Amino acid sequence: MWRCAGSRPMRPLDTVILDAGLKDAIIKDCQDFLASKDWYMKRGIPFRRGYLLHGAPGSGKTSFIQSLAGEFRLDIYTISLAGSDMDDNSLMRLIAQLPERCIILMEDIDAAIKTTGRRDETNSSNRNQIQFTRHVTLSGLLNVLDGVSAQEGRILFATTNHIEALDPALKRPGRMDVHYEFKLASKSQITALFTLFFDDLGSENSAKEKPGRGDLTKLAVQFSDAIPEHMFSMAELQGYLMRYKAQPSEAAAEASRWVECELERRGTSAVSPQGYLMRYKAQPYEAAEEASRWVETELDRIDISTSVYSRSVSSSSRTQL
Repeated sequence: MWRCAGSRPMRPLDTVILDAGLKDAIIKDCQDFLASKDWYMKRGIPFRRGYLLHGAPGSGKTSFIQSLAGEFRLDIYTISLAGSDMDDNSLMRLIAQLPERCIILMEDIDAAIKTTGRRDETNSSNRNQIQFTRHVTLSGLLNVLDGVSAQEGRILFATTNHIEALDPALKRPGRMDVHYEFKLASKSQITALFTLFFDDLGSENSAKEKPGRGDLTKLAVQFSDAIPEHMFSMAELQGYLMRYKAQPSEAAAEASRWVECELERRGTSAVSPQGYLMRYKAQPYEAAEEASRWVETELDRIDISTSVYSRSVSSSSRTQL
């Protein structure tokens, strides 16, 4: 049985800060889907759409889904596959009771998976060895996603922090039609978040500071310069800024110290190889491709030119020869 867990005011989409292009791409895809029922029907294609949002915790996946639901006036039906009373039959009953236009949300879908060795999508016996916590099997989940019991007209959003942990059968088109990665905060996101936090201070009587537009822009850049790119989630940065809700100057000035404390707590450094690799925890190819650029940036930051570095390496190489 479904029960209403409550309602909340609609969150404007412009308050969910994502990298350029990501937000617009998902919104446009949803708009196209919701307006294409006749197109699907005429071609005999099941009228449903699945989105897999993957990436670091706190990167805005769930917040964006909630905001998107408000934008399209759609209710969200959240399914916990790890529920103690959830099995294949109860999952099927829940899906069958859904209205035609809605969003189904399955959060942290990877956390509910138990795997037993390497899996092969073509081997149904292997699939049955993979179970979600308690009694929901992978086969049962796949059936509600695209089998005869699958609901028409719905939009599925699944989130995961570890896309590599998902079975290939679950990720394929028809079940999860499109995949979008939510990364840790980029420079543009960091700047935009700071601006969003302090943009309307001039209209608040309780504000300790009322910076002008030019001052706010400078402070936003100062804040962004202090935060290493792709090292912190938007949730972490928001938590930091909450300490300085009416004090943008202090927020910008103390950011470097906060970064040092956070990295020390993690046991890493922004300029160490480990700190660099932390940005690409599940992206080995990107980590390799961007390594040279990172080295150049770090050398520039500590006022060592690339040319001097190159001469040093060349000299060392000749000595070894």
